[in-house]
Amino acid sequence: MALDHSVLLLIAIITGSYTSSKVTQVSVKVGSSITIPCVYREEYRNHVKYLCRGFQWSSCTDVVKTNRPDQSGKFSIFDDKSQRVFNMTIGDVTKHDTDYWCIVEKSGTDDGAYFHLSVTDGTPALYVDDQEVQGFLGGDITIRCYHSTSSGEVGWCKLGGTCVKDGWGTIDGRRVSVNSSVPRVFTATLYNVTIQSSGWYLCFKGDLQMPVYVNVTDRPITTTCLSPTTTIESGKISSSSWYLVTLLIPLGLLVFAVIVAVIVWFMLKKHSSSNPQTSAMAQRPSESSQDVTYSSVVIKKPQKAKEVELSNDTVTYSTLKEYKTSS
Repeated sequence: MALDHSVLLLIAIITGSYTSSKVTQVSVKVGSSITIPCVYREEYRNHVKYLCRGFQWSSCTDVVKTNRPDQSGKFSIFDDKSQRVFNMTIGDVTKHDTDYWCIVEKSGTDDGAYFHLSVTDGTPALYVDDQEVQGFLGGDITIRCYHSTSSGEVGWCKLGGTCVKDGWGTIDGRRVSVNSSVPRVFTATLYNVTIQSSGWYLCFKGDLQMPVYVNVTDRPITTTCLSPTTTIESGKISSSSWYLVTLLIPLGLLVFAVIVAVIVWFMLKKHSSSNPQTSAMAQRPSESSQDVTYSSVVIKKPQKAKEVELSNDTVTYSTLKEYKTSS
């Protein structure tokens, strides 16, 4: 397969001016892994892409393809057609993992680009905390790029797009600032990011680059409900809060039932103690109906005492006189 020499010319132009960007040289520590993105044109969307190992195009060996996975697990490739970028991951980097080509198959001459891995036993000359950074819609994202070299300019590029050197600029219509005031580290800040801000970027220092993927998503909505410690996020209640609710409901019903049962028991006990005759009668064995004699009771009113009529002739009036006796 022959190499399209216009690609090599493009790489040289990019490396010198940074008006656009492709990955050309990355510093990697032995034993780590690195992901390298390669941009392709729209017409190559459905073409096979692959990673080729070796310094010379004519003698390089393809190690993984989009239609043929690597069985060893050291190499992987993913074609992100929405971004027109295919990502190649090289794991467990050794001193022999230095020269690679990212290539697109096409009729006639394949199209490809060379990149170099500068493998070191110690700390890489240019690195980031993580190759993937998460951000929220409308917010700001800051990436820290660490370096150990004192020479060369610093900057931040959108892969396949424009770059911003130390200072202020715009990428995709959004403000970007690059600050190198702190020794051995510079920051790139993206302001008021949008969904279109997602994609691959490069922080660079001199000839070295480090790819960083920025993923912008909607900010999750958190609503307080039920209690201060219970939250509903994105329309979903947390499993711990749901478990607490399902536990408290039957427990509350059980306590209520016990209280009602105790109240009823005390009322029945009080009623039975206030009617001892009823309790005694309830305890007396029932007699046979054959031993019961029924009688009729008639209540007679007592006769009035007859008035004694005395004749006026028989009435004797007397006067009583009190006599004192000598003691």
